[in-house]
Amino acid sequence: MGLKGYTRRAGRRNGGIVKVAVAPMEAVASVGLDRVAGSISGIELSEGESFALYNFKEDSARLVETTLVTGGFPLVRRELSLLLERLDENERASAAELLKRSAKGYLIVVQNGCGTSFVLGYSLRFGDSFPMKAARAEASTGAAPEDTAAERLVFYNEDTRRPRSIRESSPTRNNGMQIIR
Repeated sequence: MGLKGYTRRAGRRNGGIVKVAVAPMEAVASVGLDRVAGSISGIELSEGESFALYNFKEDSARLVETTLVTGGFPLVRRELSLLLERLDENERASAAELLKRSAKGYLIVVQNGCGTSFVLGYSLRFGDSFPMKAARAEASTGAAPEDTAAERLVFYNEDTRRPRSIRESSPTRNNGMQIIR
């Protein structure tokens, strides 16, 4: 079997993360898998639970994945960061809650600048064994008046594969409404 080359597909190639939705792992009732397509077909949360949408500073969120091969096996290290503006009690309370509740981890849905949504913290192979964790929160006032006073949230996990996308017609729901549009 020979190597398969890369062919660039037509369509948007915008960078960045435009939407982030977070649910505590204990709130996730089930994750539907389409193993043939290698994608997530839907996410169902327990009764009364919902995704928290994070309104972060525009052009501040990013997902970095590093794939290493160790002992012949792939290891994907993933880091998602986003900036909450203002640095007041609202941001501090959000960051503190995420850090405090991080023991069991999070399932996070992100939408990139191209419009593709990915599920972070759920492995096609190992299920909820590799949830996203709130790794740290970094608060900064900035040094000059034009600097942004903000709290940077950083989530982290390791897995054996890159995140799965959500099918276009996915029933990923937050109290009956699409969470990522």
